[in-house]
Amino acid sequence: MSSIRVTNQDFHVEELLGFSPTGWGTHAWLYLENSGDNTVWIAQTVAKLAGIKPSEVSYSGLKDRHAVTRQWFSINLVNRPMPDWRQLPTSIRPLCVTRSGRKLRRGVHRANRFEITLRDLRGDLADLQSRLDAIARRGVPNYFGEQRFGRRGSNLSLGDRWARRELRIKDSHRRGLAISALRSYLFNASLASRVQNDTWDKVLVGDKCTGRGLPTGPLVGEGRPLNEGLPRAIEAQEERCCAVWTQALVDARLRYERRALVIKPGYFSYSLNERALTLRFTLDRGEFATAVLRELSDYTDVSRSG
Repeated sequence: MSSIRVTNQDFHVEELLGFSPTGWGTHAWLYLENSGDNTVWIAQTVAKLAGIKPSEVSYSGLKDRHAVTRQWFSINLVNRPMPDWRQLPTSIRPLCVTRSGRKLRRGVHRANRFEITLRDLRGDLADLQSRLDAIARRGVPNYFGEQRFGRRGSNLSLGDRWARRELRIKDSHRRGLAISALRSYLFNASLASRVQNDTWDKVLVGDKCTGRGLPTGPLVGEGRPLNEGLPRAIEAQEERCCAVWTQALVDARLRYERRALVIKPGYFSYSLNERALTLRFTLDRGEFATAVLRELSDYTDVSRSG
């Protein structure tokens, strides 16, 4: 047992673009550090200072409120002066202001760097040490994190009602959250079956692999699954159990895709004593830090308790 996010300082997330803005052009790019506010609120605050609509502020990924975050934002400055970013609230600190010829687009960052501290450690430290060694050696199962499913599973419940045609979701953002929750649940179910028989990080006959040779699982939609044999049989069983969801995703004309079953945290290191464990690692875009944490401890997220 342990606790995470006892304070915002216990959860650091740093966005890594994997490229550099050009330094010239009509778009201002801001690298902002924040503690205690989520990405949408920061974007709204930037928009207010710049005198533009929140929809005109671009960012690559969403970051949690209960953390210290560093991430990029961009705005179009055509026929506008550069705002005085020193007027931002004290919780938002500009680390870099530059320019580019184009706006920042969703999902373009390469990775995120984490530094996470687990406190109130309880249990066998020797067992925890062996789990840390296993992560360094094998990686972890690439589960979608609980945030994908919404608070108390609200996105999943919404998706279930949508799939059963009990509800039409007009708002495209809410519909996207609902659909994503269904696909993520089906992926997690297939991955859980591979974890149960200890093949989640092994390439089986019939597996469809990534370019790095990692086995993959399904993101259900329209099209051929691409794998066969035992791997396909495992996935088909989960899809039959949730046949209504599977058919709804196909009817929505989503393209069938694959996702790695394995996360290999980059630059993985840690500091451990009897009171706390501090982890440092990077994850590629779309991978969840909670997938790493769940392999170490049953933890309580203090920021979400109650």
